[in-house]
Amino acid sequence: MHLDEMSVWKEVWLAEATRIKDPDIDLKKKQIIGVYNRPIHPQYRKISSSLQTWLHQALLGKVTAAEALHNAQIEIDQLIGPD
Repeated sequence: MHLDEMSVWKEVWLAEATRIKDPDIDLKKKQIIGVYNRPIHPQYRKISSSLQTWLHQALLGKVTAAEALHNAQIEIDQLIGPD
């Protein structure tokens, strides 16, 4: 048995009842250190979609990694404008 969700309160992580219910709590504590919120940007979904699409093409071998990043950059620049 495991916790259905990870509590935001660190005190809960240390509770004996938590350790009994979820023996993997120590692993989850280590993993949560690397968790970051997604960027807040009005075009984030489109930016993310472009990156996913082009990186997938590179992983399939249809384009090189450099081409994938270049093509994604072009699409992103069209969405938000260059620096």
